[in-house]
Amino acid sequence: VAFFIETVTHWIKALGNSESVLTTWLDVQTKWASLEAIFLGSQDIQESLPDDTRRFKEKDLEFKELMKNAVNTPNLVEMCSVPGRDAILKSMSKVLESCERSLNQYLETKRRKFPRFYFLSNAALLDILSNGYNPQNVQKHLGDCFDNIESLNYREIKEGEDFQRVACAMNSKDGDETVEFLKDFHADGNAEDWLGPLVYHSKDTLKDMLAKAKFTADHWEIEKPRQEWLNDYCAQISLTASQIVWTDEVEATFEAFADGNEQAVKDYYKQAMLGRLATLIELVLDLNLTVCKRIKIITLITIDVHNRDVVQKLIDTKITDKGSFGWQSQMRYAWKPAERDCQVLIADAVFHYSYEYVGNTG
Repeated sequence: VAFFIETVTHWIKALGNSESVLTTWLDVQTKWASLEAIFLGSQDIQESLPDDTRRFKEKDLEFKELMKNAVNTPNLVEMCSVPGRDAILKSMSKVLESCERSLNQYLETKRRKFPRFYFLSNAALLDILSNGYNPQNVQKHLGDCFDNIESLNYREIKEGEDFQRVACAMNSKDGDETVEFLKDFHADGNAEDWLGPLVYHSKDTLKDMLAKAKFTADHWEIEKPRQEWLNDYCAQISLTASQIVWTDEVEATFEAFADGNEQAVKDYYKQAMLGRLATLIELVLDLNLTVCKRIKIITLITIDVHNRDVVQKLIDTKITDKGSFGWQSQMRYAWKPAERDCQVLIADAVFHYSYEYVGNTG
């Protein structure tokens, strides 16, 4: 009986020790698996964190040797009972934890420099940082950093060049719309150095495009009619400029009513709202339209129908003053030419249009 109790006690202690060692072992394995590709495969990390890379490589060799021995010793209790095994694993865990902490601090500095990196996983961010010197290799991650930029179009590679840093246009995730930049964009330096300027470059392009679209839209009835005008601009700008013009026109009818034209709002409803809507409906029936153009026209029709209903409600409720709540409660767009700024108005709230590229999304 004494022998039996002693044997059982021995095995209980051995199993308890094995459980403790195995728990630490699995913790080390998890840390090692997440850090191996980073510290051994990322040139950027090796150059930026040389001391941590050296420490990781030392523990990497120890861990791989440990795993080889584990294959040759399939008995769990025997493998976990090797003298000093628990201490070695705990030492590995501390070093790997230190490497992980340094890595997170390093990535935090990159995220602070370009905050949109906060929306990326460590693996994706490291891939960007490792390939940032070659902008074309960062293309696959642009969609995670921008609302609807899938890729950039770069100038042709010249003889003697490995890759091109000069981008001339951006492509939407929908795959059917390309917007030419206002001027060439130079993706110089590391990824975090040029992705930030790319945000402002894309917005400047759309702001300049909206200024031109608003100016030309003011001459729909004189020069190029709306159904032709919309071909000159991307969907986002066509829609925004149309909304600005609609707001201006409705408020102009209020002024005409105040000057004595009692039919101003009704005439606008019949001639402009219904006329333009009918033209777009006729246009969308063309079977030869591209997918891109069809989506753009359908979106404009949808918004035009809403705007038509708003104007109809103004007529039904006899609203003839732009200060009335029935009009102020609508989403209105205003263009400030001096600041080249588009504002979105609802009641007394004013929002500044951000010019984030959203593509041709309907």
